Amino acid sequence: MTGAAYARRLVSEGATVVLADRNLESVQATAASLLVPEKPARTPSMSPAARSSLRS
Repeated sequence: MTGAAYARRLVSEGATVVLADRNLESVQATAASLLVPEKPARTPSMSPAARSSLRS
């Protein structure tokens, strides 16, 4: 089972999840697929320094 699958299962059971991935577009797409109308979504942010450290 993938991390996204675990997150979907947890959300379907009412949990709040935190997603993390080195690929921002991928994690944003997964987050969008998990949105529940009653729960607000938070947009992840990352400083430029943190982003450049991931590329190393």
